[in-house]
Amino acid sequence: KAAATVPNTGIETVPFLAANDTLGMPAFSPSGKLLAAIEGKKDGNWHNPQGPDARVMLVDFDVATLKFTNYRAIAQASQFPAGQQAPAYPSFAPDSQWVAYHIGDKPTGCESDNCNETGVRLGQLWLQNVSGAPPVRLDKLNDSSLNPADHNRTYEPTFNPIERGGYHWVVVTSPRDWGNKLTGTPNSGKK
Repeated sequence: KAAATVPNTGIETVPFLAANDTLGMPAFSPSGKLLAAIEGKKDGNWHNPQGPDARVMLVDFDVATLKFTNYRAIAQASQFPAGQQAPAYPSFAPDSQWVAYHIGDKPTGCESDNCNETGVRLGQLWLQNVSGAPPVRLDKLNDSSLNPADHNRTYEPTFNPIERGGYHWVVVTSPRDWGNKLTGTPNSGKK
């Protein structure tokens, strides 16, 4: 089907907090009835929402009418640890009842100053029910490395859209040492 612009969906008029100016990193739920996104302040030339007023947002979507309604925050940046208040990368569990997201010092795990071994970005994953219940830090995932220096270095969750083996699997990005490690001269220091 050819791409088309759908006017007057309701997403154009969502009520941002006064300090915010962008809505980014959208993710539809597998049911197609919810959209998660990050509301925040644009980061320079990038549309990576961040700032002290950044929020993880949900909005209902009606497939029949193509309308977005019930725009609401489920998490505010201010409720997370100081220095780690950039929410990013919302991803829905296969049952559409849970949203995983990254909370870090920046909205991505890899920027110009940390795509190698010398740069360190802080990041942890949180899970939250779409009901708006308080978020839960995924401690075993965030702090599972035997090396304490690798704790709090987990970013960018993506749920597998289908439950497998009775589990909802999530893939993450992390610069931690896992499994096999290349030896010899490093290739730009990336893991």
